[in-house]
Amino acid sequence: MANKNLRMEKAIIDSWQEDFPFCFPKWPMPKVPLAIGIGEQLKASWLPKHRKTYASLSDKELDAVMTGALKLWYRGIRYSLALCHGNRYNLNGTLAQDFSHNQVQKAEKHMKSHMDARRSPLVYLVACRYLLKNDASAAEEYYREVYKRRAHNGKRNEGGTENEPNA
Repeated sequence: MANKNLRMEKAIIDSWQEDFPFCFPKWPMPKVPLAIGIGEQLKASWLPKHRKTYASLSDKELDAVMTGALKLWYRGIRYSLALCHGNRYNLNGTLAQDFSHNQVQKAEKHMKSHMDARRSPLVYLVACRYLLKNDASAAEEYYREVYKRRAHNGKRNEGGTENEPNA
C-alpha cells in the first residue's frame, strides 16, 4: 500500500507542477516556500478539477495522499534552501507571510544535516547560483557534468565537494 501511495503522491505532485508551476517548479529550478495552510488552498482550487481522477479513493484516503505528497515536496535540501532565502507564497503566486525565526533556524539545521548526507549540497548550491542569474541552461549543464563525472568515477567525491566553476 505504501508503494501505491508513493506513486499517487508523485502523480499528484506532477499535476501540481502543471497547474501551479510557480509554487511547484520542476527540477532543477529552486523550490519556493509555500504559505502555511497551502493544503487548504490546494483542496479548494486543485481538488475540484482533479477529483474524478482519484474517484477510487475516499475523501479521507485522498486527504492522506495529498498530505503525503506535500510532505514529500517539503523533504530535501531544495525546500530547506528556499526557506532560508525568501518569503512564503500562495498558490496564485502572491506573497503570503514572512518566516518566523524558528522556521529559519529549523531550515538551516536541516540544510546542515544534508552536508553529511550522501548528496552533496554544494552541487545544488552552485547550480542555484546559476539559476539566480537566470541561466537555467548553465545550471542544468553543470548538473549533467557533475553526475556524468560521478558515474564515470563510480562514486561521488568522498569529501562531499565538487570542482566549483566560477559562477
